[in-house]
This record gives sequence, C-alpha cells and structure tokens, in this order.
Amino acid sequence: MAEDKTNSKKHLILWIDDNASLRKLAQRALTKTGFDCVTAASGEEAINLLEHIEPDLILLDIEMPGMNGFETCAAIKVIRCQVRRPIIPILMVSGHDNLEFLDQAYDLGIIDIVLKPINWKLLVYRIRYILSNGDDKQSDTALQRHA
Repeated sequence: MAEDKTNSKKHLILWIDDNASLRKLAQRALTKTGFDCVTAASGEEAINLLEHIEPDLILLDIEMPGMNGFETCAAIKVIRCQVRRPIIPILMVSGHDNLEFLDQAYDLGIIDIVLKPINWKLLVYRIRYILSNGDDKQSDTALQRHA
C-alpha cells in the first residue's frame, strides 16, 4: 500500500541567531521533535536564504551584530510583499523583557516573543500551535495590509 506523503510534510523552521551554540541547540531540539530546521547566523544570511527556502515559521533573535532582529524582521516583510509572497509568521527571541523591545517587536507584526533561557518543550508546543492555528489567516491579513 502506498503511503500518503501529503500529510507527512515536516514544517520548516528558520532560526536566525548570531550565537552558534544556540543555533546548534535549536536545530537539534526542533529536529528531534519533528521539524526541519535551517539556521542563519545573521539577518543578511537569512535574507539570502529566503531566496531559496520557504519556511513555515521564523525564530529571530533581537540582538545581533550588523542587522539586528528588528531590521531583519522589517526587511523580510518588505521583501515578501515586494515579491507578492505571504508573510511568514515570526517569533522573536530575546534575553530581555524590556517593554521598548516588546512594543517595537509587536509593532512590526510579530506573532510573539520567546524569552531566553528557552524552555524548549514549551517552545515546541507554541510552534505547533501557531502552525496549526491560523498562520494562513495571519499571512493573508498581513499580505493585504502591506499590499
């Protein structure tokens, strides 16, 4: 009997963080729990990767050298709108619960913020929830808002 592969597609997660140890840990944790995970060390690298991959969700560190998380998030959204692609849901990752950071992140249209140190089990549940509940609606709304 042939297996139906349409329902077995793994969700692709793009993790953007300048911390190499955290990227490795994220890739291991997410892969172990059934996701495909690609990592990028900078905003610039992520933007280049997005020309070749179509992730279902992005996790994005706020504080990075060069292009920070806010600049990266804004650039990704602008580029996606320019090429008429749906906005990818973004979770920002931060070591701070600074209200300015939170306000700025939510103003960019992110889904949520994950605080470090990361509770990997909880993060996996949050990712599964986001991917199973309304990411298509959020993407369509965001695309219309930027059109």
